[in-house]
Amino acid sequence: MVSVYKFQEINGVGRLGNIDRDFAEDRLIASEIFLSSFQGDDLVMRTAQYQAFDLYKAYFLEQIAYDFNANTHKLKVLGRDPKFDMYIQAYVKIPMDKLFDDYFFLRFVTGKSKLSLARILGMYPFPLPGNVTIDTSILRDEGNEDVTWVFDSIEAESVPDWFYQFH
Repeated sequence: MVSVYKFQEINGVGRLGNIDRDFAEDRLIASEIFLSSFQGDDLVMRTAQYQAFDLYKAYFLEQIAYDFNANTHKLKVLGRDPKFDMYIQAYVKIPMDKLFDDYFFLRFVTGKSKLSLARILGMYPFPLPGNVTIDTSILRDEGNEDVTWVFDSIEAESVPDWFYQFH
């Protein structure tokens, strides 16, 4: 099942401290940390400014309306034509019976299982019969390697399937 999460125009300047469409708390805190005191205001003033900008946006900027049909997988732009490039964020739901066919999922679960087993076995060191001890650092290292490999592989392969340009 495919669902469209976000459909918006890309028209912000995108630099820290400037008026941007992203005025989340992380951006506000980052702009306070990385900008000098001559460029930025305090966090409370900046929050008030961005709240006012958001209110002004409701009166002056036209919103792009869209309709996504989940059955036909067609996205329809309603109202005016976009003036800038569009950003579409969509998600695909993987059925539960197909989840274990995914190699990345299996390797991620295996890595997390190794980490959990290393944590449980390493909590109280005890000897096995024959005075053999379990080295949990090997399990922990393999688990960390598996998890980071999965994230790195997904990041390397996570490119958009297609681009559509509308003029």
